[in-house]
Amino acid sequence: MRRAILTAILTLLIPFSCAFAHEIRFDRTEWDFGTVSNDDGTVFHTFEITNSSDQDFRIGGLVTSFSCVRAYIGRVSIKAGETVKLKVSIKAGGYGPKEYYVILFDSDERKVERIRLKINHI
Repeated sequence: MRRAILTAILTLLIPFSCAFAHEIRFDRTEWDFGTVSNDDGTVFHTFEITNSSDQDFRIGGLVTSFSCVRAYIGRVSIKAGETVKLKVSIKAGGYGPKEYYVILFDSDERKVERIRLKINHI
C-alpha cells in the first residue's frame, strides 16, 4: 500500500520537477529607450536569452502589454545550452512616458520572465 501511494505521488511530481528544471537567463530584464519623439518612429532593442539547463525549453508564447509593442523570437524552443535573440520594438509616436512589458511563457504557460521597457516621449 505504501509503495502504491509513493508511486502515485512520484508520478504526479515528476512532470512538475521537469518543468522547473529549465534555467532560462536573460542578459537583462529591463531596457530604457530614453527620450524619443514622433520623428523617431519605431525604436528597437534585442535581448539575449540563454537556456543554461540540459533540457530544451519549449516556448509557450510571448505577451506584450500594449499593441504598440512587438516581440519576436522566431522559434518554438531554445535548445539546451543555446542563446537566442528576442527582438522587441515599440512604435514611439504619441504615447507619452510609459512602461511596457513583454512576458515569456513556457509551454505549460507559466510565466518565466517579465521584461520591462521604458520610454519617454517628448
